Amino acid sequence: MGRRVACLLLAVLMMAGCASSRSHGSGSGTPGASPSPAGGDDSLVRIYNIPRRDITKLGMALNAVPPGHGRLAGPSFTFQVTRLGTAGELTESQLLVLLPWPASPRAVKPEPDHELLVLEIEASGLVTSTDVDVVFHVGDRTVRESVVGTVLIIEAPKGQPVDIDVTTAGRIQKMDLRTGRTSDLIDGYYPLRSATAVVDCSIRITQPGIKLEYTANVFSVQTTVTATLLPHLDGKGWAPAGRRWLRAEVATRLTAFDQNLTVKVDLATDLTLIGPAGRFPMNGVASLGGTVTGTENQQSFDAVYDVTAGTASLSVVFSFSGAVLYKGQPVRWVGERSAPAGGIRPCRTPAALKL
Repeated sequence: MGRRVACLLLAVLMMAGCASSRSHGSGSGTPGASPSPAGGDDSLVRIYNIPRRDITKLGMALNAVPPGHGRLAGPSFTFQVTRLGTAGELTESQLLVLLPWPASPRAVKPEPDHELLVLEIEASGLVTSTDVDVVFHVGDRTVRESVVGTVLIIEAPKGQPVDIDVTTAGRIQKMDLRTGRTSDLIDGYYPLRSATAVVDCSIRITQPGIKLEYTANVFSVQTTVTATLLPHLDGKGWAPAGRRWLRAEVATRLTAFDQNLTVKVDLATDLTLIGPAGRFPMNGVASLGGTVTGTENQQSFDAVYDVTAGTASLSVVFSFSGAVLYKGQPVRWVGERSAPAGGIRPCRTPAALKL
């Protein structure tokens, strides 16, 4: 009786293990190795998620992609092929690198007149359940499959084309997976043009009788502006021909630890973002408090503008004119900015953004 119970328990555990492996077969985003390849053991397209450092353990001769190719990017995804090559089979030792379970894997051999195309990849956002459609064309066959992992292996007829199409927001981009060469690229993503400027405006309290904690009555109102030119934005769609969406992400932070200190910033007055066509309107009011922990010392704002595609530079000016309060009462102060090369410059000194 005891032996029968033990056998039944062993069978249940084995079935549970198989069910667990199938539940992870779509390829999770975890950094470790996936228990089974996305696409299944008999799929034309297999995606393995192993640490990138382990790819060399496969012992495969993979070649670099030609410069300027091997990358697709869109509003919500990136797909990068860094190296690629072919293999006649996957040996048991290679499968143990790609797939540590089961303990005794069987070698994978392609069908006659077929070969295995092996690609080292980086991917994000390529999940078919979202608004991104990922289609593999393998010879005369078509496979839809999410791409989550670091190694992509495709069984393909020798000499036949192998391509990937990625569609997002109604636009298709393509890559030849035998060479990494790309086509139908969307202008504006290659490269995505972005720049960040930080204006650190030092404030000194000059009113007698005020003594800040942890500092000699000097603190900073730090304003970070990240400007990015985008061909597409959710809620706005694709920018008109010859135009771009300029997204300005503004974060205003108070570098002080005295909880009795409050600083009020009016971005419409204090922050100026200037482009080739003039000043961009900016809105947002921040009330920043001195704090040791928490997020009360920072507030963020986003703004979007319609600009020409050739916009190459912007200027950021922060000229603090807000209120400084201590225990709820206004106090006198002066403003200055530390220059990167040393010395002191006024807070309103422009900072350049080169896109």
